[in-house]
Amino acid sequence: MLNYFITNVIHISTANIPWLDTRAGGMFVLILLGIWKGVGWNMVVFLAALQSVPQELYESAEMDGCGSIAKFIYITIPCIKSTILFALVMLTIGGFNAFTSIKMITGGKPMHKT
Repeated sequence: MLNYFITNVIHISTANIPWLDTRAGGMFVLILLGIWKGVGWNMVVFLAALQSVPQELYESAEMDGCGSIAKFIYITIPCIKSTILFALVMLTIGGFNAFTSIKMITGGKPMHKT
């Protein structure tokens, strides 16, 4: 679909680009897949965690004269520490499960570099 857009719609190239024939192209495609698979789910998890932080903590820190960076470091991060750990564990498991996606998309080509 991207090759069609590049060659027929915006006319940047006259031939299809072999995205998976080079190590850089294959890794680019796999990185985009990893981002697409992980970002949305993690955004929902972290949004729920951030909404569970009590507003009273921010209000009292503001009355004590804390700036926004101090509030983030001393209030937000400790309150969502368990969510950060959960996301790291799940992303690590997902990283070990990436073999299937890589095998299906590139087959290890070129020269088993992906």
